Amino acid sequence: MFWYSEYDGMSWWQIWLADESTFASEPVRLKDKYMIPLANLVRVGWYLSPLGIVLGIVGYALWWRRGLTHASWLFLVVAFLGTFFYVRQTYGTSDQTYIYILRRFVPICYPAFSLAMAYAVVAIAGEVRSQKSGVRSPG
Repeated sequence: MFWYSEYDGMSWWQIWLADESTFASEPVRLKDKYMIPLANLVRVGWYLSPLGIVLGIVGYALWWRRGLTHASWLFLVVAFLGTFFYVRQTYGTSDQTYIYILRRFVPICYPAFSLAMAYAVVAIAGEVRSQKSGVRSPG
């Protein structure tokens, strides 16, 4: 992954939509410090699949927005902080195929992602079912 000086002052979506072939500056390779979180999210995706990662993030947001209760808020906060910490700060090797670093994700990240994926699937199925029957769901 490369960084161009034209990215300075751009928001994330402008960077995402930018065409690097139109830039005048020379690309600079990003430091490993910035690549490790991306690699860690890819490692989590090895087991959950890219669809699982997307469903997990969507499910977490839906759960936070619609289903937060007195019983679930602590789990969601601890799961979010633990996942954020391990994805952002897990250093172990520069070898991108080192799978044993995943043992750090198992106690918190995988259960949280699995429950969030299930929440997303149930919410999406409920929305589809309510649209077929013509009844609007609350929220």
